Amino acid sequence: MDVGAANRPKKGEIESGDLHCIWRDDGRILVAVIDGLGHGPKAAEASRQGHRCIERNRTSRPGRLLRRCDEAMRGTRGAAIAICLIEEGILTHAGVGNVEMVCSSVAPIRALNSPGIVGARTRRINETSHPLHKGDTLVLHTDGISSRFALDDYLNLDVQTMAETILDHHGKDHDDATCVVLRY
Repeated sequence: MDVGAANRPKKGEIESGDLHCIWRDDGRILVAVIDGLGHGPKAAEASRQGHRCIERNRTSRPGRLLRRCDEAMRGTRGAAIAICLIEEGILTHAGVGNVEMVCSSVAPIRALNSPGIVGARTRRINETSHPLHKGDTLVLHTDGISSRFALDDYLNLDVQTMAETILDHHGKDHDDATCVVLRY
């Protein structure tokens, strides 16, 4: 699995409220994209709180991780979070809020995020699993990146260049932005 990532704060800000985390442990890869509500230091603190919770509990499945983050992030602004676990050729995804996943894959992958804010007593969390095939490419991005891009236009790039290019071409100046690309 190849992974590339790019992140930047809102224009004029020093600190980004968006955060991505990647852990590789014993043949499994766990990726989280966290978008603290708003931007600036308070959004960044909410994202860091989510990161700390995921890191402490990273052997859990994505849905359980989101439930734990929901508890741990109470008292912060909250966040939109998507978590992907890739293990033994299976992608397991769970998300709350508007961190999107776009896929180019042999078989359809439909990741359904639950509505809400992590840290504000999220009621329902959907967890879905999908088989991965060689060459499948997944892009997770925060709402600081316009979703109006054609993934096929970037598939010829390596994953790091792809993440940076999507961020450069489709990042919104008025928001923090993060893009993570995974290729199986």
